[in-house]
Amino acid sequence: MPSLQKHNLGSETVLVLQGGGSLGAYECGVYKTLARYVNFDIVAGTSIGAVNAAIITSRFREDASHKLEDFWLELSQNIGCPIPLMLSDKTRSIMSTIFAATWGNPKAFIPKWLNPEGFTYPELGLPYPLFDISPLKETLYKYVDFSQLKKRKRKREDNSRTPRLIVTCTDLRTSEPVVFDTLVDIHCEYFYAIPSASLVQ
Repeated sequence: MPSLQKHNLGSETVLVLQGGGSLGAYECGVYKTLARYVNFDIVAGTSIGAVNAAIITSRFREDASHKLEDFWLELSQNIGCPIPLMLSDKTRSIMSTIFAATWGNPKAFIPKWLNPEGFTYPELGLPYPLFDISPLKETLYKYVDFSQLKKRKRKREDNSRTPRLIVTCTDLRTSEPVVFDTLVDIHCEYFYAIPSASLVQ
């Protein structure tokens, strides 16, 4: 990634969103409250937090909190059959994770074993990669307005209230951190890959 020149920007208000699958739904609720009182200059995230950050930033001129909530409602209503309420929270969490890992989420990922034609077998005999995350790409295009992110890229000196977006991930080949920034380059393919593992949680 090209290096960014240092600028004396003074103080900035930054929202940082971590990863963790369903933790992203919790972040949605937190943002809905914070957005009533705080204008963020920078929104940063990793894994599922990167997806939340992209929705917040690209829909900032609209009602980003409602778009974010709609995204999570769409994911949650496609998880599958209900889990009995009489079970403990821990047991229900484990069962939900097993169900999602086995059957997937049609709005986010589909296990490769549900489509035998797509199998490729490494030495251990398991399909690789384990999940087809192409459904996530369609969902992201629905909720993330990438044209707004590109506008931020073109207008580096823009003083509008649209926050700067920064997302991070790890290069699996080198184990090195990778940072994407709307002041340099942002594209849908980045978000298509960054949160894929966390959505199984």
